This record gives sequence, structure tokens and C-alpha cells, in this order.
Amino acid sequence: GSIIPHLNKLFGDDAIIFLSGSYHKRLRRIFEPVFSPNAIRNYTQRVDTMIKKHLQKWCGSYQSAQEWALLALRLFVACGFGDVKEELLQNLSELFETWLMGFTALHPFAIPGTILYKAHQAKSEIFRLLKEMINDFRTNNPPESDASKTTLMGRLCYTLDDNGNNMLSDQQLVDNIHLFLFAGHD
Repeated sequence: GSIIPHLNKLFGDDAIIFLSGSYHKRLRRIFEPVFSPNAIRNYTQRVDTMIKKHLQKWCGSYQSAQEWALLALRLFVACGFGDVKEELLQNLSELFETWLMGFTALHPFAIPGTILYKAHQAKSEIFRLLKEMINDFRTNNPPESDASKTTLMGRLCYTLDDNGNNMLSDQQLVDNIHLFLFAGHD
């Protein structure tokens, strides 16, 4: 449980952070290869290139906390999905900021117009966008593609059990990608 249960609802039900026992252990085992040394090496190359590009562009100028947060999101999405349109990143960033405000809610009621209500609306839209991004990834990157082996999404989308079935449902993917976004945001 949580000290403030209404804040748990800002995450998905299948987010690993709120799970325990065998279900948590199963998800942890699925996620381990995503953070293996080989996987990290793949991500590091992409991150290094993007950081150098942004630092050159930003050289000598002040960048707001929002710009740095957008860069963190851009890095995560690049490692997670590969290339994503800038418009989608901007939209996701704005929704994420609204969602984050939900953690400042002083009461547990998502009444229309309140910060918590807006955060829940943003979460729903983030989840919709993540589902769309997952579907686009699958459409554009079949299991035998390079991206299926070098991105977080490929490693998670195409992880199969002993019977050849996907180990993660789309909802498990969305809930945990959302959690990873949160973990890497600031």
C-alpha cells in the first residue's frame, strides 16, 4: 500500500513499483535484459550522440528546467522507441507536466477542475499516446529488425515465453513505460 493511496492511481495498475510477490518477480525478470550491459551500451551510443548535439546547440545560452526535462524525455523516447516526431514529444512533455502536478494535490478527490482531476485526464491521454507509440513501433519494427534488438521497446515488445507468446500485455507495457518515463524524468 501507499501512505497516500490516491496518488497510486496516477500510475497504472500493472506498474512494477506497486506489485509484490511472484507477479513482481516475473516482471523484474522480464525487465532485467532491458537494463543489461549490452542494452545499456546500445542506449549509451544514442544518448551520447543526442547530448553532444544539444550541448553544441545550447552552448553559451541558458536552458530552463523545462528544456532539460524535455531533453530527458527526448533521450528516453529515443532509447525506448527510436525516432519519434517532435510534435509528439512536445505533446507528451506538456501532458507529463500536467500529470506530475497531480502529486501536489492536497486532497484525494479528482473533482473536475482540480489539479488531481487534470492529472488523471493527462494520464489517460499519456496512456493513449503510449499505446499509439507501441503500435507504431510494432508496425514499423518487426521482430527481426535492428530496432527490435537495440531499443527498450523492441526488447519488451518481442520478449516471448517458452510457448512463444508475448510475455507482456499491452497494458503492462504502457503502465511500466509510463513508470520508466517518471523514473527518468528528473
